[in-house]
Amino acid sequence: NSSFICYNGDFWGEDLYYNGQLTKVQMDKNYTQLRQMTNGNSIFTWGNHDDNSSKGLKKDNVIRDREVWDILMNGKTNIIPADGDLFGKFMYFMDDNTSKIRFIILNSSELTYENGSNNNYLNGGIGHFYFSDAQIEWVKKCLVVPHGYGVVVLSHCQIYPTTANSAINSNSPYNGDKLHKVLEDFKANGGDLIACFHGHCHQDLVFDYNGIKHISTTTVCNGNYKDC
Repeated sequence: NSSFICYNGDFWGEDLYYNGQLTKVQMDKNYTQLRQMTNGNSIFTWGNHDDNSSKGLKKDNVIRDREVWDILMNGKTNIIPADGDLFGKFMYFMDDNTSKIRFIILNSSELTYENGSNNNYLNGGIGHFYFSDAQIEWVKKCLVVPHGYGVVVLSHCQIYPTTANSAINSNSPYNGDKLHKVLEDFKANGGDLIACFHGHCHQDLVFDYNGIKHISTTTVCNGNYKDC
């Protein structure tokens, strides 16, 4: 039996993006329904299609990551979120004490929202993927795991560079190489890094990069990629 389900980002496809359905009110309803459907027994990574900022909407009509966090994650007692300025940005970890695995969930779209050239409100992660130094330092703390525990890392966008696999046609996050080196060091020092999972490129792939297994998954969105 599965302890939980992980959604690796990109819930809403381009079909919804470009026909004007993703207002803030509708997004709030969508996420409330998603929380109810999953009965709270799910974990989520934050994808670049998971707010409605790419629609070119004004500030008051954009749902932000912190608002979605309050809908999807509020009240969950089995997660330990990042604190301080990182709180509410979909960075957290959870321990499965049955399998003895720590799941570390990253945010690969960690840029602030800003006014665009047309006075629309954009999440910088829409076109620029980014792991901040603060997030990387937080990951280092998460890698201090209980004795005998393995680690699984989950991120919407891949951590490795695009050039690592010619089959990947996707973005390489800023600081991804720095974060990957932290994981390499953890494993080199005896840590049990089981695998890194990511979405974003909408492909089913498994491969090793610098000794670390990476698993790419598809998404639940039904846009141009027609994953499902």
